[in-house]
Amino acid sequence: MNYSNPKFKPFNDEGTAVSISSNMFKQKELMQYALTAFQDHGLNQLGKMIWDEGRGKFPIDKPENYREAWFTDGLDCEILEPSSQGWQKGKVRFKVTLEFYPDEPEMNESGLDALREPSSYQNQ
Repeated sequence: MNYSNPKFKPFNDEGTAVSISSNMFKQKELMQYALTAFQDHGLNQLGKMIWDEGRGKFPIDKPENYREAWFTDGLDCEILEPSSQGWQKGKVRFKVTLEFYPDEPEMNESGLDALREPSSYQNQ
């Protein structure tokens, strides 16, 4: 799976209309549906996968509203990067984005090309 294709770019405007299989959404609406789905079902699935792999309990069921924090303010954590001298404290969160990759334009005549060429009726 290619998650880092540079051709995909985030939407610039939350009001952008997105049509998928004859369904119309504003980008902001679609993102809200996605966030709600990830907060509910996605975190449950992630927690189950981690538990099933024997990696312990994933923090999603704490009373401090952890589900929302995963996508807003973040959760306290520590990271250890290969180039660092030790553990660094901070916060971690998920960021769900909706990106767009425009199709390449077809290399056929445009409407302007037709206007630039003399019409057949002018040659009569």
